[in-house]
Amino acid sequence: MGIVNNPHADNLVRYGASRPNMVVLSGDLTVATECHKFRDAHPDRFFSMGMAEQNMLSWAGGMAREGMIPFVHSFCVFLYRRPYDQLQMSVAYPNLPVRLVGFLPGLDTPGGVTHQSIEDIAALRCIPNMSIIEAGDATDIETILDATDGIDGPVYLRMLRGEVPRLFPAGESLQFNRARFLSLPCTMYQGASGMFVRANTSSLALVYCSHRTRLWRSIGESFHCFNGSWIRIKNRICCSSSVIENQY
Repeated sequence: MGIVNNPHADNLVRYGASRPNMVVLSGDLTVATECHKFRDAHPDRFFSMGMAEQNMLSWAGGMAREGMIPFVHSFCVFLYRRPYDQLQMSVAYPNLPVRLVGFLPGLDTPGGVTHQSIEDIAALRCIPNMSIIEAGDATDIETILDATDGIDGPVYLRMLRGEVPRLFPAGESLQFNRARFLSLPCTMYQGASGMFVRANTSSLALVYCSHRTRLWRSIGESFHCFNGSWIRIKNRICCSSSVIENQY
């Protein structure tokens, strides 16, 4: 397991180099959301919107109507909680290709309760036309932007930043609406919740959100060593009921 430093920063520049209609917006978190390299490489396509997320989402909707593809960067919680109405009316309802790039998902934040994004998936699953993709490691981050190319409408990306482990091979790119496996196969059981554990005497299945990939891999390895049973760990990278129904 290697470590990649700031993979999104480099991938954003790579992705934007061949897409002149791509623009990047930042909610006064340019370095914290790793879009500073894009700002330096393409200053004419970078917009610092300040701490005004409602305005930023309205701008993004207007830009998308004019043929641009906005990538809006902020912490997860600031992309949906405060600008929820603008996101719904200016972006999702007209089904515009706005990409929301959110960092610090779940409880992974030093900012305390005001920065904890614990209900983002639930809130955004209620919005029409919205797709949700979550990165689990450096390989996912390096290919997640390409995975949005075929998606018609808005996309919410749950991202990792800083030092990110590489858990999946570099050549195995993230595929929208497809899950990844971290271990050898065993019997898979369907549960009622998004992340669950259910097992018989010889197998254990885990389904989880992607930013916990390293944690669940460690748990799986520990369980295998302790119990001697095969474990199958499934990385659920997008929120769609068809993922569970079609892939087990």
